[in-house]
Parts: sequence; C-alpha cells; structure tokens
Amino acid sequence: MNDDNQRVNQKVSQNDNLELRCKKAIIRIADNVIDINHKLTHLLESYKDDLYGRPLRKYQHNYHKQY
Repeated sequence: MNDDNQRVNQKVSQNDNLELRCKKAIIRIADNVIDINHKLTHLLESYKDDLYGRPLRKYQHNYHKQY
C-alpha cells in the first residue's frame, strides 16, 4: 500500500512540475512578445521620424544595427 501511495504522489509531483514548467514557458514567451513589440514600436517610430520629420536625413539611422 505504501508503494502505491508513493507512486501516486510521484505522478502528482511530476504533473505539478510539468504544469509549473508550462506556466514558466508561457511567461517567458509573453515577456519575449512584449520585448519584441517594444523594439518594433521603437523602430517604426524612428523610421517615421526620419521619413516625415527630417526628410533630408532620411537614412541617418541604420535600422539593422539598432537591435
């Protein structure tokens, strides 16, 4: 009986660990999406500033090197 309880507890622990790992992965993905969104927003704003704000210096920024 003790062995059965240990197996059940071990399976529950494995499921908890899997659930925790999944939650952590989802949080990491969300953080990456927020970071990517921030970088894209900054890039587009810089491009818009160059395009509309300073037309003579349109190519001042090297967009590929910023990130």
